[in-house]
This record gives sequence, C-alpha cells and structure tokens, in this order.
Amino acid sequence: MTENNFKIEPRGFLFIDLQASMEKVDRLGLLAYSSFINVCFNTLEKIRQNFPNIEVHQYAGDGVILTWTATETTAQAIACFQQFLNALEAEASFFEEEYQTTPSFSAAINWGEAVESSLGGFRVFYGNAINSTARLQSLCSHYEQNLILGEAVLTACPGLELVYLNRVYLKGMTTAMEIYGLPDN
Repeated sequence: MTENNFKIEPRGFLFIDLQASMEKVDRLGLLAYSSFINVCFNTLEKIRQNFPNIEVHQYAGDGVILTWTATETTAQAIACFQQFLNALEAEASFFEEEYQTTPSFSAAINWGEAVESSLGGFRVFYGNAINSTARLQSLCSHYEQNLILGEAVLTACPGLELVYLNRVYLKGMTTAMEIYGLPDN
C-alpha cells in the first residue's frame, strides 16, 4: 500500500491493555517492568501464532492491537485472548517469584469497516471500528469485565453466548452501541 492509497474493508480489532501498568513501573523500575511486559507479550505471541488469520497491528507501551479481516476469525480472537489470560494465570507463580506481581489484562473486540492506509511507511487504520474498540477497552474496569465486545460481534459470531452489559454512547460517537461481556468473565 502506498501513501494516499486508501482501502476500505471490514476488519476486526482486539485491543489488549495491561491493568495498573503505572503502578507496576513505579514498583518494579523501568528495566524490570520492561522484562515483565516482554514476558507477557512473548506469551501472547506464542498463542497468537496458533491463530494465523490474526495479525499484530501494533505494540504500544503496555498494550497491543490485533486485527483480522474474516468475520469467522472474531471467535478465534476471543479464544486467543482467553488462552492468553489462561497462560498468564498458569504462570502466576513465576511472575510472583520473579517480579512480586502478576499481570492482569483487559481487552475489547469490535468489528466493522476500517480504512487502511500507509503513513510514513507504517500501515494505519482509521474509522469507527478501531476507534470504538479503544473506547470499549477503557470501559472494562467500570463494568468489571476483562473483555468487552461491541454489538457488531453478535453479527460476526452468531450463536456466541454473550451477556448484555449496557447501551452506551462512546466518546465522539453520535449513536449508542450495545456492549456485551462473556459469561463468567
């Protein structure tokens, strides 16, 4: 894709973010924290490789954005995140021994049209699908969920058992969106 060459396509996004990251940086120090987050993201990458249709769009600080283009991959993204949480939980004693803390991540998934472009040699996405996913992720602590899903996930994953959380107006959006969690989340 070249500069100013835009492509509109349906796309799913998964935003994953470390909870209490500033507290962990302050407590661990920058180098130990960097090792801590690197172990977490290496764990995620090993799991993500089992889902070849899901790609890393960007690592940014204590978060990562995953993306995909096939609607059926949305269920795989949910499974990928759940496997990531399970793997971290299985390694809790390692994290406690090595870092005196354990990682806790929250995430959001949404689906919709996005514009793909290139800017300065980097692939970028624009549109409500990516913007709303970021806003949804910020609601996880309010709703006490480690994963929040936008209403478009219902269409992308028919038959998926979800728990209705609320109808919300996300910052910057003029229409309300229904949001969902997973049972036992």
